[in-house]
Order: sequence, then structure tokens, then C-alpha cells
Amino acid sequence: MSFQPETWPPTPHRHVVNSSSLAQIGGLAMTKTDLVVCYAALDGHFRRLETQSRQWSDKQAEIARVERDVERILKNEEEARDAYARRLQARTETEDLLARMQKHEPGVSLWGYQSPARKRLSDMRRAVTEHTRAMQVAQERQVLAVTAAKRARGQLAAARARFNRWQEAQIEKIDPRAVELEMTGLQQRMGFLLRHLSEADIDEAVMSNRVSRQEAQTVRQALRSRQWEDLER
Repeated sequence: MSFQPETWPPTPHRHVVNSSSLAQIGGLAMTKTDLVVCYAALDGHFRRLETQSRQWSDKQAEIARVERDVERILKNEEEARDAYARRLQARTETEDLLARMQKHEPGVSLWGYQSPARKRLSDMRRAVTEHTRAMQVAQERQVLAVTAAKRARGQLAAARARFNRWQEAQIEKIDPRAVELEMTGLQQRMGFLLRHLSEADIDEAVMSNRVSRQEAQTVRQALRSRQWEDLER
């Protein structure tokens, strides 16, 4: 009995499929049980590609996350260096001004009179001390930032090395775009098969030991999902 795609009755006995559109999935004379086996094989391959694609994405996401962390830490390092440089410059300028003022420092009178200029000297010495403390704090922050940046660079190098080792361990070189195209093609072929299958065909494939119960359950779930989609349209 030849197979007619639109009028194929869901009978329990085997039918030979004679459709030129099936040439792309394994031959011109295929039984319905063959279609179940073919679907299970395509589904298994699709899941392997899906896992491969997800692993690729996860590895790329890991590297991107580490790169963002490194960029943030390097920015902190740069800001810490700038802060230390500003504090150092401020202290140097204050020390120079203090030295010039001390050179022309007026004395103290016998009656203990202190000129305004001499009072400003005391303020300048206090400013130098404050700048020195601030500079020490900035220096400590700079050291911490440099250490964090060094550690971040090491983490980025390690993440890239892990990705390279994982990629080299793959049997075939992964081309994300090619994998995506292949997955799309598999989905189209699997959808074609589902249009010509029934649960009775799946049961027959299990009884004839052509597919495992787990594979049959996978095909059955896909078939029911497609039937629900057809009803919702």
C-alpha cells in the first residue's frame, strides 16, 4: 500500500512510505516504523548538538563575565593610581610652599607676639601632615588595586585556557553558526516526520525492538506537543 501524506490512515499494520520528499531522510521505501527510528536518531543528534551549543555559549559567557570583571578592576586600579598621584602632588606643593614660608619666617617678639604669617606656617605644617596621611591611604588602596588587577588578569588567562582546552578536546572543531544551521535543518526534518507518525507507529517500533522505550517516549512527547500546536492554530 503506497503512502499518501494527507490520507494516510493510522492503522496498526506496517505501511511502506513512497514519497519523494523522504529521499532526504533516508530513502524512498520506508515503513512507518522506519520513520520512528529515523526520528529517534535525528532527535539524539539534535540533543547532542544542543548540548554542544549550550556548552559553547556557557564557555563564551564565562569569558565575557571575567573580561567585564577585569575591565572594572583595571579601571579601579587606574583610579587608585590617579588618586595617589594627586595626593602626592598636593603634598609636594604644600611642602614647597611651607619651605618658602619658613625661609622668610618672622621671629617672635619679646612680648610673645606672633605675626599672622607665623600662624599660617602652623596651618601649612598641619596641611602637610594631612596630605601625608591621605597619601598613605591612597597608596594602600593603590597596592590593593594592583594586586586585584594582577589576580583578575590571571583569572582571565585561566578562563581562556579552559576554553581552549575544552575546544581542543572536541572531536570536531565547533562552528557555532554551522551548528545553529544544522539544528534548524534537523528541526525541519523532524517536524516533517512527525506529520506522518501516530502513537500506534511508535508502539509498533517498540514492540519490534527498533527503538528503546526511552526513545519512544521522546518521540511520543514530541508528537503530542505537535498535535497540541496544531489544535491551537
